Amino acid sequence: MKVEDLRPKGAGWQVQLHEKGGKQHAMPCHHSPAEILRTYIDAAGIADDRKGWLFRTSPGHNAMALLDAPMSQADAWRMIRRRAVAFCIHGPIGNHTFRATGITAYLGNGGALEHAQSMAAHESPRTTKLYDRTKDRLTQNEVERIDYEPRPCTTWLRPVPNPELPFQIAPMNEREARGSGLRLKA
Repeated sequence: MKVEDLRPKGAGWQVQLHEKGGKQHAMPCHHSPAEILRTYIDAAGIADDRKGWLFRTSPGHNAMALLDAPMSQADAWRMIRRRAVAFCIHGPIGNHTFRATGITAYLGNGGALEHAQSMAAHESPRTTKLYDRTKDRLTQNEVERIDYEPRPCTTWLRPVPNPELPFQIAPMNEREARGSGLRLKA
């Protein structure tokens, strides 16, 4: 991305994204990242270098000086990993983690799949669904639905041959059940 890829549009901001295969994708930028990017651009002193790279390398990774060279993909990945570890996130994380998180958060907040598809510049909604992790979320309320209360076994079941059905079960008494090793409940 270049500095000029973040531009004002109406009351907000627009970002020009450079996708695979040279495709360009312009979309509105949420006000929070727009403010963060504007603060970064101003602090880095690169606001007047509109054609320059937005994310630049820093010698020695100390961020005290920025070079004119763009940050490489490997450098971006290492930076993300360093930041993740600093926040005690030790699992695998990368650029697609952010993409999946954004799509999941959008859909989890009631966003439409078609709009998520457009924001992600996916040709198919099936691709967008691959990034949706809303079904992975397990809430405390869902876990509390598990019933751990022990109940006495009231009915013991045994297999009974039936010429009309390949398999059938019938009640048996507790003594028969203990002898059979079965522990099935109705």
